Amino acid sequence: MAKIGENLGLLKDRSTRLQSQQRAATLALGKAKAALRDHLLDGDDNDAKATAALQAKVDGAASLLASLDDAVKAQTERVANAEREMAAEQAQANCKAASEKIAVDVAKIERQLPNVLAAMRALAADLNVYEIFRFEAGSIAKFAINAANEIETALSVAIPDLKGGVIAVREGKEKPPIPPAAVVKFTAPKAPATETVFLLRHLKFTDAQGKVQCLGKMRDHALPPHLAQKALKSGAAVPLSDPRRKSLSGSWGMIVPSESQCESLDATPSGTVAPIMHSTFEPMDRGPPVHGVMPVQRAPMVAARSAPVETPEN
Repeated sequence: MAKIGENLGLLKDRSTRLQSQQRAATLALGKAKAALRDHLLDGDDNDAKATAALQAKVDGAASLLASLDDAVKAQTERVANAEREMAAEQAQANCKAASEKIAVDVAKIERQLPNVLAAMRALAADLNVYEIFRFEAGSIAKFAINAANEIETALSVAIPDLKGGVIAVREGKEKPPIPPAAVVKFTAPKAPATETVFLLRHLKFTDAQGKVQCLGKMRDHALPPHLAQKALKSGAAVPLSDPRRKSLSGSWGMIVPSESQCESLDATPSGTVAPIMHSTFEPMDRGPPVHGVMPVQRAPMVAARSAPVETPEN
């Protein structure tokens, strides 16, 4: 890999020099063309020798630039091939290192397995002595024996599979295992500082989220320190050590007052709404009251006939 890296460095240096020569040749061609043009415009028309010399310079500069263009293109391809070879070599080295690490870990697991299984079975044998004396001891013994047998069976399949993975990673047929990401511990944001006071009057303020907070009187409330000090100075609140807190606490209840009932501690608006002024709601002058008599139609009289009164026979 060191040799490939050294070769790549030489190729890049040669590419840089060729590109510098290409830029110089481009400038030289531009100057040669400009000189020929000026001669043809302002020089002696009969001086064929000078014209031929200038044309030769243009042709030579164009030929050199074309050659440099081809060389730069070819050199760029050489650099790209060397970079691909370098990347492949690096990937192969990474795969080899990863496979060697897996092989070391698998060998460590194999070395631990006999001792672990023997210890589990020895523990089960010791517990099994007290199977009749204590039911739990026998149950743990059976569990340990079953676990040891299942681990031994499972690892008889898993270990050869891991060894196959070592070969697959080394040959680049399988990606090496990705190490677990670092655990990022979440740090809860620090709660803003507050000061608890006892309110004697309804108060309100606008919190950091822009929401108006209405606070009922005769209860404890946590306020931002600067607002708590303002409430204390205005007499709307007292410290928790004030004797009035004990006698008045809870006398208002847990009712949250409306905004219009609260005294503002900051620039929170009062919350009162101005009356709606619109023609739809404005009173209209309809003139003086009108008095009149409304005729009432009487119901027609209905004749009634008396039924004959029956006299009881003697």
